[in-house]
Formats: sequence, C-alpha cells, structure tokens
Amino acid sequence: MAAHITFQPGFCNSNLGEGGFINNRLVHSIDCGRLTRVGKNACARCENLRIVNFGDVSTIGEGAFSGCSSLESADLSNVNGIGNEAFWRCEKLETVVLSPGLEEIPLRAFYKCSRLEDVKFPQGIKHIRMGALSGTDLKSIKLPSQLQTIASDAFLNCAGLKKVTIPAKVHSIGCAAFYGCGLEMVVFLGKPGRKLDPRAFGSGSRITKVVLPFKARQYIQKRLSFLHAFTSRKMRPADWKTIGMPRTMKDRIFTIILSLRKVTKLPYEIIYIILAYVDTGYLLLTK
Repeated sequence: MAAHITFQPGFCNSNLGEGGFINNRLVHSIDCGRLTRVGKNACARCENLRIVNFGDVSTIGEGAFSGCSSLESADLSNVNGIGNEAFWRCEKLETVVLSPGLEEIPLRAFYKCSRLEDVKFPQGIKHIRMGALSGTDLKSIKLPSQLQTIASDAFLNCAGLKKVTIPAKVHSIGCAAFYGCGLEMVVFLGKPGRKLDPRAFGSGSRITKVVLPFKARQYIQKRLSFLHAFTSRKMRPADWKTIGMPRTMKDRIFTIILSLRKVTKLPYEIIYIILAYVDTGYLLLTK
C-alpha cells in the first residue's frame, strides 16, 4: 500500500537520519515540513517516491535520494548544502530549482538523471564538480557569472546541449567536461583559463563556431594574416600535409598552433577551428 510521510515539528531534532527509509518501496510522497537536514542515504533507492516537499531542509546528505527512479522534480530553493551523489540516477527527474545560497554542485549530484532538462543556476555557484550533471538531457544552460571551475566530466554526454557560454571568471575546465555533448558553438567571455584541459571538449567535436573576446581575436589575426589563401578554402589542419606547401611554411603553421595553445590555453581542436574560420566570417566576436 502506497504511503505518504509527513514530518511534524520537533521530529528527531529536525533531522532525518542516515538510511532512514533506504530501499523503502511503499513511500510515494514525503513532506519534510520543519526538517532541516536529510541524512546520508536517508531515502536512497525509494523506487516509488515521486513527490518530495523539501520545506525547510537546508542540508541534504550524500546519496540521500540516489536511485529514486520515480522522483519527478526537486525544489531545492532553501538547500544550501548538497552531498555527493544526492540525486544520482533519479531517472525521471525533469526539473531542479537550486538555492541562491548554494556555492557548488557536488560530485555526481545529478549523474544520469536522464530526463533532467531544466536547471536554473544561481549566481552564487562557483564550482561544478566532477560528473555533476553528466548524462542529463540539458538542452541549454546559462552558467553563473561567479563560476570558477568546471570539473572533469561535469557535462559528459549531455547530447542535447548545443551551445555553452563560459563565464569570464572560469579558470579551470577539466578533462571531458563537455565530451559527448552536441555542442556546435562555444562562447568565451574572458581569456580561456590557465587550466583548460586539451580534452575538455573531446575529440570529434561538432563545434563549428567559437566566440572569443576582441583582444583574443586581434592576437589571432595578427599571426594568421598570411593564412588567408588557405583558410578561405576552409582547409582543415589535417589537409595541410597534402597541399604541397613548402616545409618552412608547414613548420610556421604548426609553430603558430603551439603558440596559440601556449597563449590562449584553448584545446587544440578549438584552435584548429579558429585557424579554419578566422578569415571566413565564421568566427563571431563579443563586444
């Protein structure tokens, strides 16, 4: 028989303890009421839990709702602390509202929430940890201006994601952060960070447009003006070895690639895109 759980004021010192309802298949809805904390694995693998009113909850422990495969939404507007894997594999979760006081989305917090397509990022978010939103169904995202780091696998295999804008304060993007995404356009609002992993966007990317700040574009133009004859034909770096250029010019091209990598810290595949499109009008600019 399906059960609805309501927590009255004063229950267990406002704390739902570790593993309280773990593997419970009878619970279909929970009203947290005056609870302020949901402990580690408290409701993990409650497969029929569809609705949770988080009420006054401010802290959600590690794995608290992991494997709740029927949970449909999560209004976390009062939650300032979320544990690792808190909503791991909540496969029917479609919308999440995050608190303005939240500073990070932790490790694998929403990993493989395969229907999750709407997440509003508060401006206070500074870190998106490893695998935080990997395997979700996000179509578009607006990353907060205070964001500083995007860890490895953060948006891994978000196949529906077509465009991403990297805020100016981001100084680190980890390996495969956007690997397996459907990205077609990447916008950098500031100088790409010193710790931008060359594999951040993955090999085989479908990116065709890269937006850079004006100063970065000036730097590129000064060093690539002699490539106009080749870029106007939309040559790819892989083609350069077969078009009969003198060895000295080949060396110069690859020297420029290395130079661009050193100065801009962009992944090599994005540098190739810049080289291919800088003189053909495909490289868009920010003001």
